[in-house]
Amino acid sequence: MNRNLFRKNAMLKAASPFELNRLVSIFNGREALALLALGVTVIAALAWGIFGVIYERVSGNGIVMLQSQFDTIQAPAGGVLISFDLETGDFVRRGQMVGRLFSFSDLENLRESYQKLKMLQGNLEEVRRYTDRLKKGKQSHFQKSSEVLDETIGRLNEELEWLSRYVDKGRDLSERGTISQQQWHEEQEKYHAKLKNRADYLLKKLEEENSLSEADFTLAKEIMSVEVEVNSALFEVALLRNKLEYNTRIVSTHSGTVTSVNYTPGSIVAAEANLASLIDLDDQTDETWELYAYFSVADSKKIRPGMSAIVTPSSVKAERDGSIRGTVTHVGTYILPVESIDRTFRNAAFAQYLLRQCANMPVEVRILLSRDRNSPNGFRWTSGSGPDIEVSAGTLCAASVVVDREPPLELVFSGLRRFMFGQGVMEEFQLKNARTGSGGE
Repeated sequence: MNRNLFRKNAMLKAASPFELNRLVSIFNGREALALLALGVTVIAALAWGIFGVIYERVSGNGIVMLQSQFDTIQAPAGGVLISFDLETGDFVRRGQMVGRLFSFSDLENLRESYQKLKMLQGNLEEVRRYTDRLKKGKQSHFQKSSEVLDETIGRLNEELEWLSRYVDKGRDLSERGTISQQQWHEEQEKYHAKLKNRADYLLKKLEEENSLSEADFTLAKEIMSVEVEVNSALFEVALLRNKLEYNTRIVSTHSGTVTSVNYTPGSIVAAEANLASLIDLDDQTDETWELYAYFSVADSKKIRPGMSAIVTPSSVKAERDGSIRGTVTHVGTYILPVESIDRTFRNAAFAQYLLRQCANMPVEVRILLSRDRNSPNGFRWTSGSGPDIEVSAGTLCAASVVVDREPPLELVFSGLRRFMFGQGVMEEFQLKNARTGSGGE
């Protein structure tokens, strides 16, 4: 070994035990600080991995509403829209006329009723003319017959008057023997026969008078029957006219904000067709604000009532303003068809939008929004009092539900097992099947 490689003074310092500790440096202060920072980071990571929580969330979309809040403006009858001046976002009041409709069915019914009225009025005139002719004929016949009967009865009265005097005198003549008793009885029989004959004629006259009265009553009854039909037809025509006038007026039965307009002027619509949809603002309360959200069927199997959720209105940036807190209150069991969503919101376009967002397999989840009267809009936000915006019925929102919480270290170990040994795959598959099975039940 070459001993002359180092200087002699340097070798003397290194040989001194007092100088050795100063000359030999294991690490300096900067390296110690870096090592300390690394240690703190490792400890913090281990603590976070053990005690920290990673949230698993599922997302969906929905709209803020109240129970039975959506309503529609319906066509009062089938026909053609003459005018319909509504646009999305317009506010309408209960009882407000929003358009007019030309009703085919009501107009046809009115035309048929008017034709029926004209026919009945013609029948009434014909019956009146017929009854007048018949009544005049009967009265003429009765007058002639009455004249004959009166003449006959008058002649019989004269004969009876003469026979009455003759019978009275015949009694005295019979007692005196001037005439026989038989002759007197014969005269009495003639007198009684004349009396009976006169009574028959009087009865016949009375029967003819009664017959004329009955005929008059029958004719009057027939006229009255037709008049009743005419009056009924007049009432029906007036009713249909009022109905036609009413049905041409399209009136909103609720106050609210229009969310969609389904028809335009000139469109042919059926009776009770949904012309427009609106958010009913007549009976809003603070206790029943809910988000009707829709998730895919796979995500909905992970959601349970009572889970926490956050709801972000479409006009809010969650990273800046936060989100509204909520709680899941209902999870649907079955996949909803688009018709069911359309019936809920009365909006076919919105139903199709939700259907696309859920891969054509939507499940309804209702989230109760938490209230905070101290916040500007009355809702409880994740960031203090939240932004000063109005969150009203019909607001489109995104929803996120926390479905699971796991320590980060557990996720790391699970990933390592899958990567190194392939373990945990079957267990996770069975867990997912168990969740799906319990959700389907």
